[in-house]
Amino acid sequence: MTRRIMLNAKKPCLLHVPRLVLVLLLLASCQSTNVKETKSSRSHKAKLPQPPQVTQPSRPKPTTKDENEELRQEIETWIKDDIVPKVSKAIYLPYDGSIPIKVELTNVSEQLAYMEEYYRQEDPENPGKTYANRNDWIGEYVTVLGLLQDANDFLPVYKDFRSSFAAASYYNGTIEVYLEPDQPLDKDRLYSSLVHEVVHLLQDQYFPFRHPDVYQDNEYEAHKGLIEGHAKFIDLLFRNEINPDDVTNPEFSKRFKKYLEDYRVQLESYNISNDPSATQKQLQHPELSNFLLYDAVTPYSYGPLIVSYIIEDLVEQGIVNPAVFWKKVHAFLDNPPVSMEQVLHPEKMAAFAETADAPDPVNEDALTINTSEETLLETTIFGENTWRSLLRAYGIDTAEAVAAAAGWDGDRVWVLRNNDGVHSVHMLIRFDSDQDLQEFVTTLKKAIDGKSILHVEVDALELRLVFTAKSEQSES
Repeated sequence: MTRRIMLNAKKPCLLHVPRLVLVLLLLASCQSTNVKETKSSRSHKAKLPQPPQVTQPSRPKPTTKDENEELRQEIETWIKDDIVPKVSKAIYLPYDGSIPIKVELTNVSEQLAYMEEYYRQEDPENPGKTYANRNDWIGEYVTVLGLLQDANDFLPVYKDFRSSFAAASYYNGTIEVYLEPDQPLDKDRLYSSLVHEVVHLLQDQYFPFRHPDVYQDNEYEAHKGLIEGHAKFIDLLFRNEINPDDVTNPEFSKRFKKYLEDYRVQLESYNISNDPSATQKQLQHPELSNFLLYDAVTPYSYGPLIVSYIIEDLVEQGIVNPAVFWKKVHAFLDNPPVSMEQVLHPEKMAAFAETADAPDPVNEDALTINTSEETLLETTIFGENTWRSLLRAYGIDTAEAVAAAAGWDGDRVWVLRNNDGVHSVHMLIRFDSDQDLQEFVTTLKKAIDGKSILHVEVDALELRLVFTAKSEQSES
């Protein structure tokens, strides 16, 4: 998990924000594998276990203040004296101490209390209103899309969802570790999470994170796909006791790519309705919960495959010196993907000139708004991944959702409220071909299936959609 960012940063960014705060920790025991082992460049055997099952980790925490501080210091020392030196040496990013390391312990209850306090604070841009008020429209937005029956349910579901999957997080030198009372500390389970956050620390030292108000939402999310993918790639190597130098071996890099593909499939097969540990709120609102999860998990499922693609390209160039190799890998953090499409299809990144492909942007003024009758609440970019996630949340099979969204070539979303308080969501999507457009429309209509009122217009390779909630449509 990269950083703790609340639902409203300086500029609220629709449903991209929940994925800024979610981590799925995959820490089940590894199974045996059919992949053959080969000797690595440092003469140990590189293991490729089967992808771990999706599980929610235990989060132990001591019960007294003194024990709490003792454990915090123990984990902080462990990170400083053991994990940071190992990780920084292994990936050729020396830690220089410019970002002091601090550990804080937290748990689900504390995080929920933190969020409750945050949302009660007065919004300085809207005197007399709270941060929760500023985000009221997001509940209306997901209701219009048919993911909720009642807009008032959004914030409770979001807060519950956010607190359910965290294991550790990093922000500006501070690593937060989520530990629950009355359970012993399991350092083996915590180890790969700390490796992941230490990679973020080193990224922050060498390649400072972009903030969400710097770039358009989809571009920021694309960068996040690479930085999370890079951290997840490294923590998977460490979790499986693989020397990072092993990836310079062509045969091994291909086998590890297959492992990452299997890992992605494991993540994509998850459905909150089938999770016995899912909370009551999540089970009561499975469409929204799955949408948040599907959209959030992409940096951790597809992100490592970006690194694998980069590595495969470097191996084909014959670059085998580990120090040179990892320097070139890290250079991509300064030249990240510009859209989630490039996260899903890394060959489209600008660095790969022969196959590079950037989306065709849709300007904010592409929708004419009668300002005397309607108010623009927000505009953003969905991106190919969010369309995949929405179709899957509606119940479309993963393979069909992937195929339907694959022809995406740019979009924009506008959320409006008219003078009667009725909300609508307008979307303009561009496609690579007419066949891509028609396939998407067919799948979307099947997916909606009465969940929302949908109006469709086609103009060449542009698709215009207007969503209106069923209840609002009937009342207006």
